[in-house]
Amino acid sequence: MLVTKLEEVLELAYKKKGAEFVYSTCAELLKIKDKSNKKPIVNGEVCETLLLFLTKTYIKERGIKGNYVRGLVLKDPQHPDSDYRTEIDFVFYTPQIIFCFECKSYAGHKVITDKGLLDNGRYQCDIYSQNSTHAKILHRNIYKFKGIKYQSQNKYHIAMGAFFFSQGDIEDLRDTKSKTVLPIITQETLYNFYDTILRSNATPVWDYAKVNLFLQTLANNTALREEHKRYLQY
Repeated sequence: MLVTKLEEVLELAYKKKGAEFVYSTCAELLKIKDKSNKKPIVNGEVCETLLLFLTKTYIKERGIKGNYVRGLVLKDPQHPDSDYRTEIDFVFYTPQIIFCFECKSYAGHKVITDKGLLDNGRYQCDIYSQNSTHAKILHRNIYKFKGIKYQSQNKYHIAMGAFFFSQGDIEDLRDTKSKTVLPIITQETLYNFYDTILRSNATPVWDYAKVNLFLQTLANNTALREEHKRYLQY
């Protein structure tokens, strides 16, 4: 798995002082003032890295079989000749269920409407569209690693989530169904989210060893990352 410099630093802090120290450090990083256009990028990295460490701690504390990848770049297997590449912020996978996350770190008062339309007064993005597309492409890549009886089901066995770590509050005006399909998760609600989904999906569905090998191999594929940059015209 590709590891960022921030992740290396926080990994050291995690080993020495634990997850709570990592959380407080991430919160302080968000407060740093910076008028350059790099600040949103740094905040996004902080958000994703915090989710990584909270998930790592969850796996250890619960004693479950699970692993994760961050910044997973995927092709669409249904269109092998296309230049299309998409990047999933964070994936946490277990034998029972796979979690597919969008990570958001927009500051200020955030309002969420429709199925998952986010507006903070300066930026607007459709989290639901992003996450549902990612879940669909992820499923196309890994459905072959399901048990035979689950492959033909019209069910992804992938749980979507939007993880928020940012300054400012969140006003979720969506209906109950939309909130259930794409829940808004924070550091305070993450473990409960994991527990609830795993309790309701107790039967193994995925061949964990094959999923793990496939996703970790992709996570280390630097060529895919370069292809994604070219697709986005970086």
